[in-house]
Amino acid sequence: MIFSFHTRLLLACSLLSPLAPAQINGLSTELVALDRTMAGRTISTVRIYADFADPGAQLNAVYGNDDYPLLIQTSDVLGFYQHYLGGDLSRQINPAIYQVDSDLRFDSWVALGSEDVDGNSMLDVGIDYTAFNNVGALATDDGAWLELPYTDPCFPENGRVLVAQLSVTSGETISGTCNLFGKDAAGTTVDLVQQPFSVEVGPLGSSYCSPAVPNSTGQAGRILAGGSGGAGEPLRLIADRLPIHQFGAFIASTTQGNIPGPGGSQGNLCVIGNIARFWSQVGSSGPWGEYSVNIDTSAMPTSPVSTVLAGETWNFQFWYRDVNPSYTTNFTDAVAVTFN
Repeated sequence: MIFSFHTRLLLACSLLSPLAPAQINGLSTELVALDRTMAGRTISTVRIYADFADPGAQLNAVYGNDDYPLLIQTSDVLGFYQHYLGGDLSRQINPAIYQVDSDLRFDSWVALGSEDVDGNSMLDVGIDYTAFNNVGALATDDGAWLELPYTDPCFPENGRVLVAQLSVTSGETISGTCNLFGKDAAGTTVDLVQQPFSVEVGPLGSSYCSPAVPNSTGQAGRILAGGSGGAGEPLRLIADRLPIHQFGAFIASTTQGNIPGPGGSQGNLCVIGNIARFWSQVGSSGPWGEYSVNIDTSAMPTSPVSTVLAGETWNFQFWYRDVNPSYTTNFTDAVAVTFN
């Protein structure tokens, strides 16, 4: 295989200095959205990150070559969701267009640190996106997407650097193998090859208390859960269809209930008993009426603190503020997750 000039230059750089011990831990995934109806499909979205052991290290490129091909694929026969106003690279995503069509937020693209055009100078060489845009995989044995070394997007934020956002039909799998090229804090080359990832992109558990009492938007707030479903492993909780810019918190219990209007709320409390209250993760629904967190199922904030065990079913709900028409609170529906 004859490498392109840019790919040969990238790989040559790794030979000019000794390789550092791996300061990049590999790839991880995080659910962004679950069960969104778009273009006649029920879509879920995941982001792929490179995880860093060294906060001073940087990621400069994601690449594939003849020895170590890059492949990102899905089991979805409809392929990756591609929005007509989107692009192949995150630098082609203009967030101003979200106000025109908010579904653009779930377009599929590759990235190096930046999620949209703002502050984004990433480049790509030697990659053909035709299959990626037409019900196929993203693959290359002589290409890369990259960012200029020592620019802000290269450095980890909260221990990670964004490398892709991918949306597929809920319940389908996204998997792949990528090669990660960067530097440690001293500027020594880091080249981590054939890093795998695989994730089933869809919700866990079963909903109950549905639909919830409508809020000031006219919609019923909704909660969804995602992740591996393993006891003691992180669980992703996503609440949506909420009033914008309102604060709320997730709650959980092993006991289901249905108590109308607790404490003057307009909604129904659907978890009772020894309730875990995630006060340390209180957050705002923001401009899109959504809020999501990863919770630590090995330290559920009950009284006393408890650990989720295999075979247990836990029930989750989101409690949030609203103005409807005066100040009040409401609840989403609830979801029951049985852990393995």
